[in-house]
Amino acid sequence: MHLAAPRAPVLFYCHFPDQLLAPPPSRTLAGRLRALYRAPLDALEQATTGAADRVLVNSQFTAAVFARAFPRLAVRGVSPAVLHPAAAIPAERALQRAADTWREVLPADVVALVEGGGPVFLSINRFETKKGLPLALDALAALPRSAPAPVLIFAGGYDARLPDNVAVLASLKARAAALGLTARVAFLPSFAEPQKAALLAVATAVLYTPQGEHFGIVPVEAAAARVPVVACASGGPVESIADGVTGWLVAPDAAAFAAAAARVLGPGGPA
Repeated sequence: MHLAAPRAPVLFYCHFPDQLLAPPPSRTLAGRLRALYRAPLDALEQATTGAADRVLVNSQFTAAVFARAFPRLAVRGVSPAVLHPAAAIPAERALQRAADTWREVLPADVVALVEGGGPVFLSINRFETKKGLPLALDALAALPRSAPAPVLIFAGGYDARLPDNVAVLASLKARAAALGLTARVAFLPSFAEPQKAALLAVATAVLYTPQGEHFGIVPVEAAAARVPVVACASGGPVESIADGVTGWLVAPDAAAFAAAAARVLGPGGPA
């Protein structure tokens, strides 16, 4: 950019350093070859990022990661500013429309689960290993028994061409069966935006399970829809959730998630 327009200031918005999204190095031959391949790319990333006039990141968490990933830039005093991503705040009529029309928007199995069950817990994440989705199932299993029993809906990005997506969805279904939760769990891969609004309209709370998430837009979207969130006390959610007000920040284990979910169902919920 500097070469094409040398007088134009450059603003670089860093979601997360690319080098950290690549597989970690290993001692295998393939790992060593990958490290050799990545070395010039990582050096180029650091140099070109440092060439920007101003660097922004999406959270304080990412700012700390940036400093560790680009030590030469930190020595030069390159310190990114934080610009949190935003979510659109639905108008009152949009929230009401979602609450009125969710039965027409959601698949029949999801509608049946919501109508036949108790409180609805919602997980919105891509079907990826790093999102920690089994934690939501374990939390549901750890909740005290009640009538009607709480239910859980998994919704998120899914691509049948990606082995990790396929494996995660299959493992969640198997885990639900092993925990005796099949009748209380539904899956909605690759939903549309109107379906997301419908899901938030019927949700009692969102269970947000990733650890060390760069920012995580889901807690912000849930807050905009007036839905509390139970999330791991790490990464971006620490900055987007007001603990005890718009949700709870807890340890990444089933007992902690279940305890917070139980608070959603009883006295002491978020203000």
